[in-house]
Amino acid sequence: MNTSIKKIKAQFTILVVFLFLFVVGMSFIVRDNPYFTGTYITGLAQYFKYRISYARSINETWLASVSHALKPGSIYTFSSSEAEAIPVLVYHGLLDKHDGSKINILVDEFKEQMFALKRAGYETIGMDDLYQFMRGEKKLFDKSFMITFDDGRKDSYYEADPILNALGYKAIMFVISDYSLRGESSYYLSREELRRMEESGRWEIESHTKNGHSEYDISPYGEKGHFFSNKLYIPNEDRLETEEEFTARVEDDLRGVKDDLENEVGVRIIGFAFPFGDFGKDSFNFRDAQEIVRKATDALYPLSFYQTDFRSKFTFNYFEETNSKKENFFIRRIDAGNPEWSADRLMALLESAHPKSLPYHDAFSRDNGWITAWSNFKIKDNGLIIKTGNEETGAAAILDGSFLWRDYVLRARVSSPRENGIYVWARFKDEHNWAGCNFGKNFVHVERAIQGEKRVIKGIRDNIEYPVGDFEVAMKAYGRNVECILNGEVIVRSSFLEEELSNGGIGFKTWDERENNSEVIIKEVHVEEIKSENND
Repeated sequence: MNTSIKKIKAQFTILVVFLFLFVVGMSFIVRDNPYFTGTYITGLAQYFKYRISYARSINETWLASVSHALKPGSIYTFSSSEAEAIPVLVYHGLLDKHDGSKINILVDEFKEQMFALKRAGYETIGMDDLYQFMRGEKKLFDKSFMITFDDGRKDSYYEADPILNALGYKAIMFVISDYSLRGESSYYLSREELRRMEESGRWEIESHTKNGHSEYDISPYGEKGHFFSNKLYIPNEDRLETEEEFTARVEDDLRGVKDDLENEVGVRIIGFAFPFGDFGKDSFNFRDAQEIVRKATDALYPLSFYQTDFRSKFTFNYFEETNSKKENFFIRRIDAGNPEWSADRLMALLESAHPKSLPYHDAFSRDNGWITAWSNFKIKDNGLIIKTGNEETGAAAILDGSFLWRDYVLRARVSSPRENGIYVWARFKDEHNWAGCNFGKNFVHVERAIQGEKRVIKGIRDNIEYPVGDFEVAMKAYGRNVECILNGEVIVRSSFLEEELSNGGIGFKTWDERENNSEVIIKEVHVEEIKSENND
């Protein structure tokens, strides 16, 4: 009993000493720090609150948590393995209560996401880290990731900063310069706040737009559209912009926000985040918008960021050998700031999207990261069911995390209840770049797409009988060679696959000329690396 009492007294004494030193230290901060304000005090109090809260979340005792909070530096260690790809998260506002918006989450929800990431070993990187990684100039630890915020809002900064500080994390803020630098605002961060953020070392300031973050008239009938996607309507002349006027407006905005932030905040700008994630793809009245916007952005920014749905896109951002020749990179972001995203859901996504290794086997007892390319799929009864919906002729799914696979053979046990064709993808990069074996009712083709240009490399049309019931399809891709295999027999092979398709993931597609009449069930998948073939 006496020993227990002595132990408690010793712990209490240690705590009192810590608190005394803390108070003394704070008195010097108050005296010497010209920026010390009520907001600073609040932020510092929150910092210690979150340090203690995180330490408690990893099951430390209360006293150990307090001791941990008072120690400077990181409270986790980096992974020892190297990253093959980087996830980037995007947030907008952090609120005390839900407002019904799809872009704002609660502060506690953000905190739980950050705590979960920290517990799992994730650590943040900055803009230069990402750029150098994408070019192959810098190696990063596995589970490196980036946190970004859009719009330059006060609530996101003041609520997120103490959490980031407590965890040793950093973030990027994409700013609307006309909103932050032109007059006082209770909603958007000011010039002084942006400077203070940059000086903290926890934040980097980058471009979002100068004044292109609203919806604008794109027709004489009151229709609205995004700034970077559409020709705007000029009411006093009752016409749309010309292509030249559209291009000049886009270039002026991209250049203007960069100049504003570099000249008035004193920061170096290398990144641009498209408002609404729209880089011209959602145009209503100008189909060339995307090409013009991408060209104008690449002329000014090494990194451009977007977010969109999960169709035909791998979740992470990958380094490829060809990247070393590139100057600009198009960075995909995960919309983790949606209130529907819990910490568990985010962590499940990161796990399923993480780069996968070979050999790979899937019997579809659970979802290992399949993504819809278009239409719908579901995993049910130990099968991947890919099926068209109303007014659709095709459906497809790809495996997230398979992007870096190079030389391999994919074998799949499948059934085609409606006897539709089945398309097997290998070396799939995105919907515009892939190699595939097209198994039709009376033909088998080796096909490919590069920058959206599709071509049949080689095909066979004689004596092809499309199987019924369960059967096996396979595709072998090694070097520039492709083989299409049906029930163990090589039906067609080619040695003329372009070098641009030297790596890529796997996927399946089904189609039919009639709407809502296509279905394929993938029952089992095996993928093995090819090491013994001559790939020259």
